[in-house]
Amino acid sequence: MSNATEKPFGIRGTLFPKGTFKDVSNDILHNDMLISIHDEIIEVGFNIEEDRTRAEKIARDYIASWSFRNNTKATSDFCQSWKPDVNGNKVIELNLHEDLGVSDHHIVTTTVTIKGLSYVIKPLGDSYSFENDADILNKKNGDETLSLVLQYYHNEVMGADRPKVGVYRIIEKLMHEVGGEEPLSKMVGESKKYVNEIKQSTQEHRHSLGLANGAKAIISQEECINRTRKLIQAYIDSLI
Repeated sequence: MSNATEKPFGIRGTLFPKGTFKDVSNDILHNDMLISIHDEIIEVGFNIEEDRTRAEKIARDYIASWSFRNNTKATSDFCQSWKPDVNGNKVIELNLHEDLGVSDHHIVTTTVTIKGLSYVIKPLGDSYSFENDADILNKKNGDETLSLVLQYYHNEVMGADRPKVGVYRIIEKLMHEVGGEEPLSKMVGESKKYVNEIKQSTQEHRHSLGLANGAKAIISQEECINRTRKLIQAYIDSLI
């Protein structure tokens, strides 16, 4: 089976919350990178040292996508990396870690080899498999708007002190991408009012930070978040 550690360069970290990923086992080919999740460890392997920043972004995207789908905030410390020395031997380095932004769960995996590459076949309906996130993140050749809104949701909504600020940023980004309040609302079969109420209610929160004037909350924070989740999912479903 192809594994991230087969690449000359890589990053490695523990996945949190502890225990959530103990039975998750995935090896994913993402373009020219390999992503491996085994024993609560996530690894991303790549071919050249200059690709480290891109590898970290891909890792953040997978973690944010998994968190959105499962409504559970996952993180990783990414405290280790590896690279070859002058003799070609793998050197493991400890890094100053930065978090990159459940119950018992069992996943049974099998593999199939196609043209020399091994892929994990995910059991139908297994929401904990990161293969679901590969399906999402490979849509439209890696949609940058999708990457941004998933990061906003992961970093600024999930467990945040002021989640309405993150909701506002997500709605603004989606509106810009699809052409305004009405087209965005129509993606979930609603009128323009559906998105407008989110904007007005989150602007009220921005007003408390000195960012908006005269805005008043119309719907609750919980409803703002629920609607935003539906809109993100509708946007994901719209990508080809």
